[in-house]
Amino acid sequence: QLFFSADDLLSGFSAAGAREQMSDLRKHYLGAAAAHRRPAQDVERRNLQECVHRIVHRDDAFATLPSTLVYLVVVITLIVGHLRVWEKQQMERALEDWFVGYGPYRGPFISGVEDTDTFWDWLDQSGMDSIFEAVSIRPDGLPEARMAAASVLIGDVKLKEETEEGSMREAWLLNRASAFLEAHPHDYKGAMENATLDLRSGGWVKPGSRKVWLEFITFAERAEYFAAVEVHVPFSISGPVSGSVTARAIPSSAYPEVYPYVFDVLLLLMIFSSMWLEIRDIASHALLGEIMDYWNVWNVVDWTCIVLSLAACGLWISCIAAIQADSIQQFFQGDSSRLAVGVIGLSGDTIEKLQVDLHTVRNHLLALHCVVAVVILSIMTRFFKSFHANPRLSVVMDTFIEVSEDLVHFLLVFLAIFCCYSLLGHVLFGNDLTEFSTVASSINTGILALMGEYSWYVSSSALDNYMASGMPRFLTQIWFFSFMVLVFLVMLNMLLAIILERYVEVAAAAQTRSDGATLWAQTMDYFQRRRESRGFLRLTEVLAQLTNDRHPAHPDLEVTEASLQKAFTGMPEAQARQLMEWLFDEVGRHVDGARNSESTARDKRILRCLRNLSVETAQLAPALQNCINQLARQQFSKAGSIASEILPEKAFVSPSPQAFTAFEHKMDNFSARGEPSTAYTHGWT
Repeated sequence: QLFFSADDLLSGFSAAGAREQMSDLRKHYLGAAAAHRRPAQDVERRNLQECVHRIVHRDDAFATLPSTLVYLVVVITLIVGHLRVWEKQQMERALEDWFVGYGPYRGPFISGVEDTDTFWDWLDQSGMDSIFEAVSIRPDGLPEARMAAASVLIGDVKLKEETEEGSMREAWLLNRASAFLEAHPHDYKGAMENATLDLRSGGWVKPGSRKVWLEFITFAERAEYFAAVEVHVPFSISGPVSGSVTARAIPSSAYPEVYPYVFDVLLLLMIFSSMWLEIRDIASHALLGEIMDYWNVWNVVDWTCIVLSLAACGLWISCIAAIQADSIQQFFQGDSSRLAVGVIGLSGDTIEKLQVDLHTVRNHLLALHCVVAVVILSIMTRFFKSFHANPRLSVVMDTFIEVSEDLVHFLLVFLAIFCCYSLLGHVLFGNDLTEFSTVASSINTGILALMGEYSWYVSSSALDNYMASGMPRFLTQIWFFSFMVLVFLVMLNMLLAIILERYVEVAAAAQTRSDGATLWAQTMDYFQRRRESRGFLRLTEVLAQLTNDRHPAHPDLEVTEASLQKAFTGMPEAQARQLMEWLFDEVGRHVDGARNSESTARDKRILRCLRNLSVETAQLAPALQNCINQLARQQFSKAGSIASEILPEKAFVSPSPQAFTAFEHKMDNFSARGEPSTAYTHGWT
């Protein structure tokens, strides 16, 4: 009987004997199970180094995942708290829409400016009203000119002109009408009218001027943002005039709320903790004289993220210093964001100093935006590093690696066809459709069409049979339908098919790998191993000593618990025992994985060989058939000549028994000379 219990043993043994027998059987079973998990061969130094290297890099990549997630959350919070992109955009759009759409019911509007005369009309009837229509006196007795509901004018309005000769001239309008303001206090709109009348009579902004624009600064107390507003009106030599309004918001306070302080400290702690870990690894390699072995791709990624984060912190500190400039903070009292002094009618020098300092803050913020964008890219790269810890997470990267060769060749064909279509659209429709007016816009239109945006085609369908340039409208239909069929339906779906085919293969291979555990199972295994290895020698130090070229640790070929403790000073017995058990399991899984990988690679090689063989066979088939036909003709020709030598000519016309007898006699002679007779017989037949 193969299976039995203690009750079965009691029939032949005492109770104590039965328990002893069952205990021995249990020990034997556990030992056999442990032996079954271990590989048949002993662990060698090469296995030790490979497995330690694999587990160190896997744990390093896996530990990067949660830290990178936390780091990303901190960065997102600081982007929202410091850059405040949404608030700035709302303020800028409000000011731009205010000046673009401001005016009486029938205008004039800035978009209707066509020449210098219409510019003066717009400035007199709409431009000045948009700035000084809502002048009021605050409860503290200070005047303010409110615009766009939430912003007030700071100082004055500057008019700048680029003359026909290319020279620049400028004038502060309220300062130019200072005498008028002394006679008529708080009549700022009248002062503006007086100043513009004086400038126009003095020859400003006349036919031939190249460009004219207005510059002024506003402040929104609730948002705590300044805004540098510019109204541009360029007079092009080709005729069309396109007036535009741009507003750029600049913060007046670096910390309008408290929570960014906390996340700033948390970010610095994460940066310096990451730096400390990397410096410790560098020091351990430097002590062994192998510092160059430290610099692999992923360590470079870590240092790139650290350096860029420090650069972002430095730029933010410079932004804080620029915001604290006296020319900016002179309008406030204490920590209040409310204006504490009169801001209308300031001197030109004061406003120009404010413009310079606000421009400095804006440049620092622009640089900060660019550096933070690169920091986000480095965080994304760190995610790819962490994905290498789990085969199921690295499926996307492995897919791109596998498909890279096919992708390059496909993109060459795709880009050639796509660029030709873009140039074709520019040549045919550039004079009529703004979407194809330049080569760059044509390429952009093609990309948008691939994404499903082709409103230009819908609007062009309402045109007459001929467009304004005389180009037939049906050409747009031919271009659009052929582009959508060839580029979108065929080539874009071919690209997806190429990628998805390799993705299916990589995903299937990842699921069959011996180390392809789920993320949560790997997480539990990681923390269990960390808990069990407290007080142990760090595996990074073990790996550094093993890879030391000058004095490699553990020179013995065979690895045992005793040899590990002897080779690595300070390694506890428990760690050596745990390391050996882990090595047996890792080597066993690695051997199984290598076998699976080798089997998969062998299947791929066989499949590739069969594909190549089928292609070569298809290419050789016509040549082989031609050779067979030529050999058959030569064989038949030789057989016919020999047959003509054996038989008289009339035998081919009317064979007789005598002819067959003569044939047999001649065949005997050919056989005596060593000639083969099969071909001759075949030829005769």
